[in-house]
Amino acid sequence: MDDWQEFKDSRFAFWFKYPGLATNGEHVDRVETQQDGMLRVHVLSPKSREVYFEVSKYDLLNAESEYQRHKAYLLKQFHPLALTELKETLCGSLPGYEYTFEWEQGIRTVILVERDNATYRILYNPRSPINLQILSTVQWLNLL
Repeated sequence: MDDWQEFKDSRFAFWFKYPGLATNGEHVDRVETQQDGMLRVHVLSPKSREVYFEVSKYDLLNAESEYQRHKAYLLKQFHPLALTELKETLCGSLPGYEYTFEWEQGIRTVILVERDNATYRILYNPRSPINLQILSTVQWLNLL
């Protein structure tokens, strides 16, 4: 992981490391999306999807509200869909919530952490070991 890149963005209360290349040699892209009160960054290998790690920040939205919003979207997007309820978890040193959704083509795990009037969402493919390695590098910043 020494040759991995750092994701550091002053708009987020954490940082993490990710590879520049997937294990198959495919380049890993970083794509940013911004909408009303939401900032999302995808780190992914576009063709193989071996690397699929998404981080989002939702201003003035709590974890339960984000879960309900996302759940409604997922139910419209995927048929059939298996979706778990929120359960408590830890993300790095901070308490948070976790849920998983699965459809015919894949699975994603979501971690929600409330911090400083925002909810941070980490979404990743748990079946890809490289995504679990990325998750293990998440470090929360000490904010005043």
